Amino acid sequence: MVCVFLALLSVAMHNWLALVLFSLFAAVFVVVCVLYGSTLILDEQGLSLRFFGLPLRAMRWSEIAEVGVVGLKVFNNNDAKRTGTRYIYFSPRPLDKDARFRLALEWPPRDMLYLCYSKERLQAVQSLQSVAIETFNAGDVFF
Repeated sequence: MVCVFLALLSVAMHNWLALVLFSLFAAVFVVVCVLYGSTLILDEQGLSLRFFGLPLRAMRWSEIAEVGVVGLKVFNNNDAKRTGTRYIYFSPRPLDKDARFRLALEWPPRDMLYLCYSKERLQAVQSLQSVAIETFNAGDVFF
């Protein structure tokens, strides 16, 4: 909001360079807010990504080919306790081991829905969808 206010103020002052800079800053903050402020809702029909109640993306359970847990610290020398940040992902296509490795390296994925891993969230996913959960560098996720 501050960047938008400063951009509007720079228009009133006819400072076009400041207008461009503050508009760019405002756009970056909006994108970050949408990416990290969105809520992923799981129900019997599927998944929906929402931002302040507005639907951004949705996937039905029938469209999901793979559900998995991935740890982002891929160069951990196979130490199960050093997996890095773990995420639960929902992929529209099946992945092999190389694709999961690329997924961890190029996180976040653009064509998948995902959420931060927790034991409760994984149990909620398993209660709604009875598919095998794939893992890559995830350590001990099933406790």
